[in-house]
Amino acid sequence: MTPEQMQLVRLTLAQATTDPFALGRDFYRRLFVLAPDLRARFNSDIDAESLKLKETLTLAFGALSDMRFLVATLDSLARRDVARGLSEQHCRAIAQSLIWAIE
Repeated sequence: MTPEQMQLVRLTLAQATTDPFALGRDFYRRLFVLAPDLRARFNSDIDAESLKLKETLTLAFGALSDMRFLVATLDSLARRDVARGLSEQHCRAIAQSLIWAIE
């Protein structure tokens, strides 16, 4: 990525997280539409999870200049989700929901 592209991605995250809960609420709302069976597995507070999502995205987007770290972090998160028994379809729904929420 070029420095300009990295800056654009970071600005997009900053805009998407002006309300610390909105991105997470949008993400989970969309996720439970795409994969309603995940709702039954979700026992946490949406607002608390929304803050965790914002923190994770901030970490990931902040690591754009260190691709090794970013890939290792994302790989670790994916492995954790697979260990939780999430299917490939669930992972796709998570990715789609995240992109939708950020847009």
